[in-house]
Amino acid sequence: MSTLYQAIVVALVATFIILFLGKTGLRTKFRDWNDKIGISIVADMLECDFCLSFWICLFVALSLWAFGYEPHLLVLLCAPPITRYLL
Repeated sequence: MSTLYQAIVVALVATFIILFLGKTGLRTKFRDWNDKIGISIVADMLECDFCLSFWICLFVALSLWAFGYEPHLLVLLCAPPITRYLL
């Protein structure tokens, strides 16, 4: 898979996950739970679309790697801004 194709696929999957978390309310519940147990930095990152898109893109890229694809490091730098734009 080419790097541009990987970045687009990772960004689209990450956008779907973030929108799904937002529509189902899991994003808010997870943020409130982190506030309750005292991990405020994670709660703040769940509020920030760019931070959340970076971590979701990292998770998706690692999942692709586990399934046999070899994502480039450049994918982790290019996919979050694309994801943020799509949101």
